Amino acid sequence: MPQRPSEPSSRPNRGEAREALIAADRRLFAERGYKATTTREIATEAGVSHALLRYHFSSKEGLRDAVDENVLGGSSERSPRHAMRGWRAGPWPRRGARRP
Repeated sequence: MPQRPSEPSSRPNRGEAREALIAADRRLFAERGYKATTTREIATEAGVSHALLRYHFSSKEGLRDAVDENVLGGSSERSPRHAMRGWRAGPWPRRGARRP
């Protein structure tokens, strides 16, 4: 029996899924903002399952970190968002912090 040529799939394979998710994430975050965009919307936009998004990035924050790396050109430094954690403006102690 002759074999049929496989038809191209409209869904990305696993290798392409990561890049498709990052591209969809960039688009949706730019259009709607980080808080207003859900991981399910990102997966749908990328044409992959929500489970595959969780497999590659484990969370919305993990996906955002990958997007930040992608935008910054893959620098080995952590994203600017992570660099700012723990930073406080001014010489004042944080509210509720004990003074020495």
